Amino acid sequence: MGKFFKKYPNSDLAEKANEECNTYRRIYILGSYNSPTREGGWENSELFYIPENNLKEFNRFIEKYPDSPTVELIKYYLENYKNKDVETLLNEKIDKEFYLGGIENREKGNLFSKESNDLLEEFKKNKEEVIKELKTSNKEEANEIYEKYSVDNDKILEKINEIDVEMLDNTFYKDGNIEKDKLNKQNKFLDSYGLEVIQIEDGFILTEKINFIIIFLKTLLLMIIKNF
Repeated sequence: MGKFFKKYPNSDLAEKANEECNTYRRIYILGSYNSPTREGGWENSELFYIPENNLKEFNRFIEKYPDSPTVELIKYYLENYKNKDVETLLNEKIDKEFYLGGIENREKGNLFSKESNDLLEEFKKNKEEVIKELKTSNKEEANEIYEKYSVDNDKILEKINEIDVEMLDNTFYKDGNIEKDKLNKQNKFLDSYGLEVIQIEDGFILTEKINFIIIFLKTLLLMIIKNF
């Protein structure tokens, strides 16, 4: 199915096929209502366990298809099955990361969710439109345009940081150290948006790159000089 998505990314069937794949993943990992893949623990989550036959099947799949994206979900389930809300957590992970094109995005180093990626496109579109408007505006108009742009895009960045707070807090760390290759790969993807992920005291945050802000300010200054 992965080959189909790569060969026909714009096919009308692609979205439907991806939904079917995700439905299969949910059923395979969580089981059905009458046959869940974990037992016990409904009164005390610490007592949850995965029956031997289910565990054996998961291990078989992992060994036979090590490069399958589903393996990541299986491992996530095995790490969190004692959590009473693991079904909700797994579904959220699928919705955020296994959207159409999501696997390919992560291969490129883009670890943001579908909702955040949609907002990134909105951010980029806003930037392009504002630059065009500034070039044909007078001083007063340029000030208004830039102020509105700043407010709108700050809201977009704030929303992305809120949506993917867990990813930003945890993904770029391993054993307490920053995974620089992973961070650099993510920031390379963000270059075209004029954005970057930077470290803060308690994790990471998405922010606008300083050089892109300077470009905007220079453009605004030119408008002021032109109309002086």
